[in-house]
Amino acid sequence: MRILRIVGVLIFVYILTRLDWQQMRSVFAGIRLPLLSSAFLLIALLVLTKSTRWFLLVRHQGIEFSFRSALSAYLCGLYLGFVTPGRLGDLIKAVYLKQEAGEPLGSGFANVVFDRLLDLSLLILIGTVGLAYFFYSYLRIWTLLLPLGLLLVLGFFILDRRLGEQFLTLIFRKLELAAKYSEEVQLSFERFHAGLARLFPYTLQAVLLTLLAYAFFFCSSFAIARSLNIEIAFLPFCFAVALASLSTFVPISVSGLGTREAVFITIFHQLGLSSEQAVSYTTLSLIVFNLFIGSIGFAAWQLKGSGRQAT
Repeated sequence: MRILRIVGVLIFVYILTRLDWQQMRSVFAGIRLPLLSSAFLLIALLVLTKSTRWFLLVRHQGIEFSFRSALSAYLCGLYLGFVTPGRLGDLIKAVYLKQEAGEPLGSGFANVVFDRLLDLSLLILIGTVGLAYFFYSYLRIWTLLLPLGLLLVLGFFILDRRLGEQFLTLIFRKLELAAKYSEEVQLSFERFHAGLARLFPYTLQAVLLTLLAYAFFFCSSFAIARSLNIEIAFLPFCFAVALASLSTFVPISVSGLGTREAVFITIFHQLGLSSEQAVSYTTLSLIVFNLFIGSIGFAAWQLKGSGRQAT
């Protein structure tokens, strides 16, 4: 699996060799700082909304956990999500619920998985529409149904007890937590399904918060693009961002490096924009999102003792 992650790096290196660096400098020279500053505010609202959603899911399970602790744990999850394939590190929040609230891992995983499925479901839905919007003439209709089929299969794995237990055990092995926690996950899988059952009645509330969060996400991304004077309509841009975000879940790169750029270049070319504009956007977006959120998450991670107790 680690060898596969080199693929994304190789794609990124190839893209760099094809760029006009003089044009890249021109794109960055015209950056509009007021628009870029607005992106930071929107990102802060994004993080606040998502952490609030997870906090409410935790409380709906009857778990006593303060919002401050939830925000700190969520930031740690964001940081680890940036540095792990498929953002599996985000699952560390269940470990913090165990440490700080005494909640069994099975119950903690219920709200964490439910939280992640909300994001992934919306991205897949928007990404599927994006595939139809950009590539309908190249793809057969059944191909467009593949992302939705993936979502259904993933849901089946989570909801089926036997397959779900194997799925979570596999995740723990990937996170190198198996030695300490995998047996407990197997023993508490009943709690996982009980936790999911308690969350389903609050699906509408969670979906509304997810829509609000992604409104902030798309608007902040658009503000970054416009700060670089990239002329693009909002809706096609949202489709491009959704598809690029989904590409980061493919475990062939580090934090989507290479795959994200390839998606944006392909779509930008269809919209009459250059590869240099695509890479300029992904570079600035990487700096704003990963370094801004990642640095805050890293600080939270350090304050929690670098996860020494978790691993």
